[in-house]
Amino acid sequence: GAGLVERLAAATACSEQRAAFAVTGVQQLGLAIGAAMSGIVANGIGFAQGVSIHTAERVAWWVFAAFVPVAVLANLLAWWRPNADPKARKNFR
Repeated sequence: GAGLVERLAAATACSEQRAAFAVTGVQQLGLAIGAAMSGIVANGIGFAQGVSIHTAERVAWWVFAAFVPVAVLANLLAWWRPNADPKARKNFR
């Protein structure tokens, strides 16, 4: 997001490696959490009992529906986030 880009631009030479890792680390964390949550939803709906066309259709709908509130919340938080002055951040932490 924009906050991460601002922090990367403000990173000093000393903290460039940490700043570069932040992008990859956050992305991998998001992928891992998303995969785990999808598995929990799919197994809860009935994927653990066996795979059929009917079960796969039902699981696909519920996995999608389970993440709609997360996407809405993320968009609301991104819209609500106050714009901070990038010059005020002197150190990347």
